[in-house]
Amino acid sequence: MDLYYAMTNYHLICCILHKMIYNDEKDATLVLSSFLTNSQPNLLNAIKNSNIFKKVIVYNEIEVIKTKKLLNNNELKKEIERICSLVEKTIGKQLKKSQNIYLCSDFYSIGFYLIVNKISYSYFEDGCGTISQPNLPLRIFEKGDPNRAQIAKKLDVFGNNQYVINRFANLKEQIEGYSNSKDIHFDVKELLNTISPKQVEKILKLYDTKKIKETDNNLVLLLTMHYNDILSIEEQVKIYSYLLDYFTEETDKVLIKPHPADSITNYEKIFSSVKVINRKMPSELFPYCINKKINKGITCWSTSIFGLKDILENIINFDTRIDDSYKDFDKYYAITRYLNSIKLNKKLKIKFQDINEIQLLQLMKYHFKDYDKYYTITENDPDIYIAYKLTNNLSNKKAIIIHSKLTGDNSIKITRNTKSKEETDFVILHNIDFTELSEIKKLKYSKSSISITIINKEQNIEELYKINEKQKIEFENKEESLNLIIKNKEKEISDNQQTIKKLQEEKEKSLNKMQQKIDTIYNTTSWKITTPIRFIADIMRKIKR
Repeated sequence: MDLYYAMTNYHLICCILHKMIYNDEKDATLVLSSFLTNSQPNLLNAIKNSNIFKKVIVYNEIEVIKTKKLLNNNELKKEIERICSLVEKTIGKQLKKSQNIYLCSDFYSIGFYLIVNKISYSYFEDGCGTISQPNLPLRIFEKGDPNRAQIAKKLDVFGNNQYVINRFANLKEQIEGYSNSKDIHFDVKELLNTISPKQVEKILKLYDTKKIKETDNNLVLLLTMHYNDILSIEEQVKIYSYLLDYFTEETDKVLIKPHPADSITNYEKIFSSVKVINRKMPSELFPYCINKKINKGITCWSTSIFGLKDILENIINFDTRIDDSYKDFDKYYAITRYLNSIKLNKKLKIKFQDINEIQLLQLMKYHFKDYDKYYTITENDPDIYIAYKLTNNLSNKKAIIIHSKLTGDNSIKITRNTKSKEETDFVILHNIDFTELSEIKKLKYSKSSISITIINKEQNIEELYKINEKQKIEFENKEESLNLIIKNKEKEISDNQQTIKKLQEEKEKSLNKMQQKIDTIYNTTSWKITTPIRFIADIMRKIKR
């Protein structure tokens, strides 16, 4: 009997389609990760009742130990042995006797076990277009689960080791020039179109998927990420706020399709004007739930969005750098507005240096649609550098600096206002002449606004003075607060010392009184008369002993 293993909804649909199309006549066991069944308690019975697989079982996924420090080689070896030993006890016999094994996620415990025990298997790529980019999932592990990343390198997972027979992947979505003799084209979107409507309905039923009725012609779809181990909830809300603020000006109608493992459950409360659709449904099924095209799809770097090309007229996507550089969205937008304000009759050549060029170019495409008439991106002899920070090689060049302390240069001042606070930041225009720019932009989803202005060198020095004065005041306030705390502590200590002194005095008085009472007893006539009797009684007790 064949065996399939799935630990995400995308993996599950891969296993189902492969079984339906290539192994329909063969008996097979589906092993579901507890990651899936824990979050979707009705899924197990739904798959059993579908009769797609002869047998469906749940496997309690074994996690890599999480420690604050990286494991050394000896510790890694012991950790791999520990995991493989537990797999052997739970599902080892079934794996060894299976005729063919189809594995999604060989970077978890079952994959470790197969590789260590030299058992052959076929591999499904983890997401559309990732088979040619193994460093993409590896970088994700390095951020959230570094010891798993170490094991992944050691065992050569992601379908790259010698025990992999076939690798099923969407070969149309890989990086240019990529090829591997083990690869077999496997496009979920295409395969869904080859099965019968009855089979499609059977798959939709597994995820309790309902039809979505929308009439708006300017629909925008936001696909969220599985950021649980990478960004805090607050950071996730911020990054989606920026995406919606800067790329949905043409519509008030936004659909959010959360990642199945996304821990944020209240998007409709966070963003009051959005509609949330079934998070458990793989995004590849989305075209079967809506009967119209969507104007735009937005995501941070989810590969799932490429499976929706047929219904998305436009795609806005980034790469993993956005996880950090999202904090600079206001600055990148300010640069976009500045470049728009200085467009000339001749094209200016721009070179990027250590910045997230995808982030800037996406903003330029959206907010400065004909930018390519005025600017060209180059590696040689640029007119303007756009750089992360000021370096020695840029000291005599024209450069827009994203991160730099205020200097004697002109700069773009960016002020973000919310109900509770005001935040000011700057982009430095190094060796670039002063020009006029003034804009106030309201940001609906983050419930704030930003103002953008150019300030000249003299104003820049004043701003630097203001910042220093502000920092000085903040320091003085903190110092004053600390001094007050110290004074309060000193008073508290002094009060405690006085209390202790009083207690000691009371103790001494009490002891003196007790001693006086004892002395009084010793000096009484009755005590003195009975002394010989007590002495004899003591001797008799000793004799009895």
